[in-house]
Amino acid sequence: MLLDEERRHRQRYHYPNEEAIQFVEGLRAFAHLVTDLPQIAVVIRDPNDDRVIATAQCAQAACIVTRDKDLLSLQHYEGITMITPEGFIALVRKRRRPAA
Repeated sequence: MLLDEERRHRQRYHYPNEEAIQFVEGLRAFAHLVTDLPQIAVVIRDPNDDRVIATAQCAQAACIVTRDKDLLSLQHYEGITMITPEGFIALVRKRRRPAA
């Protein structure tokens, strides 16, 4: 499955290996590794998305930024907001505006 996923990403995103490695190393600088995910069954149409929610829950994330329609259809789950990238950017911009 991982090879198929890598192949799909390679077809969609045309980044040289060096750039991809540099990006991942940058993520590691501030990423928080979570383990021992809770077992949940929330996403009916795509149970694989349950791992995404469980990871966010374990990491105490406020949002899941995604384009996944199954996750977005939930809107909220136990304090976690499902939001599109555009919605997230708008939210960040709104919070950064100085009060008039």
